[in-house]
Amino acid sequence: KDSGVEWLGKVPEHWRVCKLKQVTSKIGSGRTPRGGSTVYVTSGIMLLRSQNIHFDGLRLEDVVYITEEMNADMIDTAVYPYDTLLNITGASLGRCAMVPPSIGRANVNQHVCIIRPLVQQCNPSFMAFMTSSRVIQYQVFASEEGTSREGISFEKIGNFKIALPPLDEQAEIASYLNEQTSRIDALEDKNQQSIETLQEYRSALISAAVTGQID
Repeated sequence: KDSGVEWLGKVPEHWRVCKLKQVTSKIGSGRTPRGGSTVYVTSGIMLLRSQNIHFDGLRLEDVVYITEEMNADMIDTAVYPYDTLLNITGASLGRCAMVPPSIGRANVNQHVCIIRPLVQQCNPSFMAFMTSSRVIQYQVFASEEGTSREGISFEKIGNFKIALPPLDEQAEIASYLNEQTSRIDALEDKNQQSIETLQEYRSALISAAVTGQID
C-alpha cells in the first residue's frame, strides 16, 4: 500500500505507518555535568558521549565516569539495556546504537538522545536497526537546526514517520539483520587485516629496495 509519505513510498499492506513517539516511552537526552571534564572520575557511573556511539555498537575505550552523586542528580536520564542511543548534534549527528544488556549503570550527556521503545509495540533490536536505516537517517538530516552546530529537537525526533510491521515480523527481521550484519562485520575485519598485512609488505619492500637488499 502507499505509505502516504512521499519519500517512504510503498510498504507491505499489513504494516502500519506511525510516528516514532507513538511507539516509545522516552525520547530525550542527558546533560553534561557542571564543570565538564574536570569533574570526571576514574571509576563510577559511565557517562556515554557522542564519541562512544557508533553504528556498529558502543565503543567504550575512552568512556568517562561520574560520581554517584552526579548520577543521582541525572537519574531521569539513566540509560537502560535495549535503549537506542542517537547522536543529535555535531559531526557525528545521526550515529546510533542499541545499548547491550551487559551495559551496567550508565548515563548520557546532552549530545545523545535516548529512544526507549514500548516493547509491547516495538522490538528493541528492530528499533535500533530502523534508526540506523535510511528511513530515519533521511529525517535526521532533513531536520537539522542551528547555525553554529547541527542539532535536532526531541519534538522532531518524536514526529519521525516509520513503517512498523507486527511484533513477530519485527523479531524475524531483527534476527535476519543480526545474522547478516555479523557476517558483513566479520568480512570487514578480515579485509582490514589483509589491508594491514599488505601495508606492512609495501613498507618492507620499499625499505629493502632503498637499502640495497634487493638485487
